[in-house]
Amino acid sequence: MRSRTPRRRRTAAVTALLLTAVLVGVVNRPSQSIAAPAFSFGVAGDLGGNTKTASVLDAVRTSGTNTFFAIGDLSYSEVTPESAWCDLVKARVGGTYPFELLAGNHEDNGPDGLISNFAACLPDRLGVRGDYPREYYVDYPASSPLVRFVMISPKLIFPPSTSAWSYGKGTTHYNWTASAIDGARSAGIPWVVVGAHMYCLSLVDFPCASGTDIMNLLVSKKVDLYLQAHDHGYSRTKQLALNGSCTAIPTTSFNADCVADGNGSSSYTAANGTVIATVGSGGRNMNQEHPELPQGPFFQSWMGTNFNSTFGFLKVDVSDTSLAARFVRGAGGSFTDSFSITKGGTPPPTTTTTSSSTTTSSSTTTTTAATTTTTTGGGGSTTIVANADSFVQSDLPTTGHGADPALYVDSSPTKITYLKFDTSSLAGSTLTAATLKITTTSSTSSGSPDTQVVHPVSDSSWTESGLTYNTRPVVGAASLGSVSNTGSNTTYSITLDPSQLQSMIGGQLTLALDSTGGAGDAFYVNSREAAANPPQLLLSRQ
Repeated sequence: MRSRTPRRRRTAAVTALLLTAVLVGVVNRPSQSIAAPAFSFGVAGDLGGNTKTASVLDAVRTSGTNTFFAIGDLSYSEVTPESAWCDLVKARVGGTYPFELLAGNHEDNGPDGLISNFAACLPDRLGVRGDYPREYYVDYPASSPLVRFVMISPKLIFPPSTSAWSYGKGTTHYNWTASAIDGARSAGIPWVVVGAHMYCLSLVDFPCASGTDIMNLLVSKKVDLYLQAHDHGYSRTKQLALNGSCTAIPTTSFNADCVADGNGSSSYTAANGTVIATVGSGGRNMNQEHPELPQGPFFQSWMGTNFNSTFGFLKVDVSDTSLAARFVRGAGGSFTDSFSITKGGTPPPTTTTTSSSTTTSSSTTTTTAATTTTTTGGGGSTTIVANADSFVQSDLPTTGHGADPALYVDSSPTKITYLKFDTSSLAGSTLTAATLKITTTSSTSSGSPDTQVVHPVSDSSWTESGLTYNTRPVVGAASLGSVSNTGSNTTYSITLDPSQLQSMIGGQLTLALDSTGGAGDAFYVNSREAAANPPQLLLSRQ
C-alpha cells in the first residue's frame, strides 16, 4: 500500500481483533442448499515476490481453481524485471493457467514496474472486453456465463496521463462500470463480481481511497461480491445495502440500516445486498486491522499482523444458485473464513461447530479461537468473542492496557476489566439465556477467593487504545452475575441475567468486572490478545 495523500497515523497499537464470524469447524448444511460448483476462482492482491508469495501461489495451484485474479500491487520490485515476476508466477501455477491481472498503485505509473509490461508476459486468457488489465469485464464460462467479473481502477494513474482515474458519479469510468453491471443483469447472468485494487470501506485508519461514489454505486446495484485490496490484510463485511436511513455507506461511522444481513452463520441470500471482501493477503508484509474503529460493526471477519496473520487468497466456488467462498491459507498463521450467497429464499438452518485448534511446527505455534453460531428455525445460540477488552487501575490513572494479554480485577488498588462484544447480528432477538465465559491465566497467582461481579455498562464508545482509569465509562450498579473462589488456568462460565441484557443487544455491548474486595487477591484472565481462550459471550434467543 503506497499512500498518495497525507494520512493520520495511530499513536497506539491495538494488537488484537475479534473473530466474530470466523467459522472454524464443520458446517452441516442440507446438500441442496449449496449446489455443486460449476467452476472456482481465486483472488488476492498485494503479492510481492518472496517465499510467502510462492506459498500462496502453490496453494492456488493445488486449490482446483479455474482462474485467478491478482487485484493489484504485484511484484513490489522483490523480483525484477516484470518478466521475472511473471516467470515466478508461471513456475508456480503453470504456464497457461488463466492468471488475470488488475493494476495496483505500485505498477500503474511505478515505482515497481509498469502494468503494461506485466500484462505482456501474463496476458489475458479469458477473452475480456475492455482495457486489460486496467478496466475490463469478462463473462465466465464463455459458453454459458455464470459470473460477470468487472475489474476497475479508481485513483490510479496510467501514463502518459498524470491524472488519477476518477470514478466519481457521472464520470466516464463510473458510467462504464454501471453499464457493465446493467449489461450482466440484462443478459441474465446469475452473478456479478466487481474487483478493484483501491479500498473504500476498510478496517484501517485511512480515508476511503477509491472514492465513495463508486462504492455506493456497487452497493446500490447490489453486486453480489465486491473485492478490494491495498490494505495488507483480510476483512469481510456483512451483507450491506442502501435501506431506510442508509442512503450511502459511511466509511468512518456505523449505520445499522446499511446492514441487510448480519447473521452469524454468514449464509446470505442473493439480491439482498453486497458483501465486501478485502483480500490484501497475497504475500507482501501485512498491516494491522482495527475493528474498534467506528465502522467496525460492518465487518464480520478479519485478520492482520495483530491477530493470526495468515497469507492466502479467497477461493469462490460458483454454481448457478450459489457463491461459496472460503479463505485458503498459503503461509503464516491458521486464519480461516467462509461465507455463502445463495439464490432462492432464506438459507436453511445451519450449525457451525466450535473448535480451538493449535498447530505446532519447528518454528511457530498458532492457536485459533472460533466463533460459533447455531441457528435452528427462528432461535438458536450465538457465541461472540470480545472485539475489544482492557482494564483500568486507580493507581495508574492515565495508563492504558488495551494491548495486554491479561485482564486484571482487584479491589485495592481498584482494577476494573471492560469487555466489548458486537451483538449487531442479534438485533430484534429475544434473549432466553446468557453466559460470560472467561479463562484465568496460567500464573499460579491468577485465581482469587474474592467475588468478581459482572455489571452492565451503557457507554460502548471506548476504545482499547483510549481507555484509562480517568476516561473509563461509568459501571452500572446492577449485578448481572458473579464468580468466586477461582483458581489458575481454569475456564469459568458465569450465568448472566438475560432480562437485564435484553435492552443492550443489537449493537456494541459492554460488560465490566469488578471485585467485592475481601482477601484482596487479584483475578487475572486471558484477554483477546492472549494466544487462546479470549473472553466470550454465549447468547441464546427465541
